[in-house]
Amino acid sequence: MPLHAATAGQCSPLFRHQPVVGRLVSREVPMESRKSPRFSFQCPIAYSGRLIAGFGTISNLSAEGCRMGGDMSVRTGSQLELRMYMPDLPMKVDLATVRWSKGREFGLEFLRIQPEEQERLSRWLNTLEPCSSHSRLRVVSDPQGPPTC
Repeated sequence: MPLHAATAGQCSPLFRHQPVVGRLVSREVPMESRKSPRFSFQCPIAYSGRLIAGFGTISNLSAEGCRMGGDMSVRTGSQLELRMYMPDLPMKVDLATVRWSKGREFGLEFLRIQPEEQERLSRWLNTLEPCSSHSRLRVVSDPQGPPTC
């Protein structure tokens, strides 16, 4: 459940965990098993491939990929072009591959991204603080700025 509604060009923080009968249930794989930290927030995205085009919402992002939900399901192994609507400017990923897919939720690995876009993504991610396993909620001090833990 987001703190702020996602709008085109603006990302919003999300709950990292959901309370269930007095306990917390993680919504994603622990960061310790990932190559790089992932950051939970919502951001609009457009995706297209050979036979598909759709819109969706990123639910987490790292330097190597993202998890998203879309209005069109895709198959594992599909290759896509992405346009992420980050807070400052849209960011393009020239080639991403679908690593897993479950209904309209899927995980993408970024395979080809222009160096200047990769640098922008790295700068954006460096402004965020990875949530520890004890953090329950991402809060943002400035609704126009990047979310922090």
